[in-house]
Amino acid sequence: MSRRWNEFSLYLPGVIFITFGILVVLFPMLLVALISAVFLLVGIVAISVAHRLRKLRQGGEWTGLRGLAEPSFGAWFDRVFIYRRW
Repeated sequence: MSRRWNEFSLYLPGVIFITFGILVVLFPMLLVALISAVFLLVGIVAISVAHRLRKLRQGGEWTGLRGLAEPSFGAWFDRVFIYRRW
């Protein structure tokens, strides 16, 4: 049974697209709904990518400020990580 299902699963995307094609021919308003759904998904993806890029730009930066670390720690703590949020 499992082997038969694995062989059939290769044809599944083609069957789905043919079914969508027949449904669009029978009900043309489905085409409008599908296109608007694609636009909605593209908009959501664009907003999420922009949000992630904004978060990456707001990340902290390494600065070589001296005097913020204790002098007895040596050169290891000369570089201090500063997280700045504007």
